[in-house]
Amino acid sequence: GRIEAVILRRGSVRRFLPERCDQALLSWALAAAVRRVPWDASPDATLIEHFVNVHDIDGVLTGTYRFDGSAGLGSSMGVAEDLRAASASLCLDQDSGGASAYTVFHTCDLDELFARSGDRGYRAVQLEAGIVAGRLALNAVALGYGATGLTFFDVRVVEFLGATHQPLLATAVGAASRRPSP
Repeated sequence: GRIEAVILRRGSVRRFLPERCDQALLSWALAAAVRRVPWDASPDATLIEHFVNVHDIDGVLTGTYRFDGSAGLGSSMGVAEDLRAASASLCLDQDSGGASAYTVFHTCDLDELFARSGDRGYRAVQLEAGIVAGRLALNAVALGYGATGLTFFDVRVVEFLGATHQPLLATAVGAASRRPSP
């Protein structure tokens, strides 16, 4: 089937080409990735909020956005002077964080989560973040692009976003400089 072919093509991108990518890479790939995980940990909604540094997507202004799976990109939260450099810096100075078409910081208000769900909530939100990142990587590959998970400076990400949410994972998405090995 088609999904098996996508899975077999998937590999982690090591370098991105800093080039403009099709809007579907953001509007479809991310929206499909962040849809609700059907489980009892959060039966009616997601546990995660997604903040996106859009570097170069056709038809979308460069900037930082909160992404809501049902509503898409919210209004821009602003633009760093050099958003690509800022994204790379947030991602432990890894070039991939800034060379991508966009980088997503998957976050959660951990204080609220622990108060509501305790330790199980933390395990659940980490699992959900992994599911979203995996879906996003597969969706990117299905569209002819690629993705990679990145590490980051926790405190810098929180300061940059001005949010009460703590980052769980970061995913960079864009045009691979070469096709990754599956």
